[in-house]
Amino acid sequence: MEQKYPNWRKAEPQGEGLGGLASSPMLEGAVRRVGAISADGKRMPRVHMQASGKSLKITATVNGEENSDEIEWKGDEVDFHINPSFVLDTLNSLDGDVVEIMSHESGHVVFSEPDKRGFRIVMGLRG
Repeated sequence: MEQKYPNWRKAEPQGEGLGGLASSPMLEGAVRRVGAISADGKRMPRVHMQASGKSLKITATVNGEENSDEIEWKGDEVDFHINPSFVLDTLNSLDGDVVEIMSHESGHVVFSEPDKRGFRIVMGLRG
């Protein structure tokens, strides 16, 4: 039986994005801490990730209250919003201690392990 499948290549980000490297365990811990307050039950949980210089700041704001954490970052300046559950699921699927994160203009955020084939695509959220 022949079926038409969606063109998965359309989901793959094209061109170069901005990104850098972070410690997987440090990122996971920060996203867990900050993401916990973003789950207020009224809307989709979201965290804001913004990198500049040598740090990646992860922030969640609920009812005017901001909670944030920073981890070491090596790379470009990036700025995106993302569901913390998606980040944690993605990090759990990776084996290494270092994760490469690339943010694309299309809204895609790509997680991968340096020097390994394969990547995970997570859709970012509108700011």
